[in-house]
Amino acid sequence: MAFITNQWLKGDAERNRGHSPVQVTMSPAWPSDSWSQNNAVHLQFQITKSDGDYQAIYFTKAEQAELLGSFAHNADLSALKDVAFKALLRLDDADLLNFLQILLSRRVSEPGLANKGGA
Repeated sequence: MAFITNQWLKGDAERNRGHSPVQVTMSPAWPSDSWSQNNAVHLQFQITKSDGDYQAIYFTKAEQAELLGSFAHNADLSALKDVAFKALLRLDDADLLNFLQILLSRRVSEPGLANKGGA
């Protein structure tokens, strides 16, 4: 469950009226239609209110990558582990070994890094 404002907000404080966030559900989709391909859309979220009205937001691959860090910033450890597991499964053996070498080197060079966040 998430929330979205019930109207577009403007940056002009003089005209900015109050707004009320509305409870919504969000569903991801990976569109492959021609409009999405022509506009380099890689990820879509449909944001639906309880009455069935919805809006959609579209992201390019670059925007998705930028947002991933924001989503991960305050995510709980179990969610981060799930994302890391899925990401590491996509690497071939050479890339995985290279990644692990860099990770272990960084953990050794930055004492205390391995103990942040718990198990």
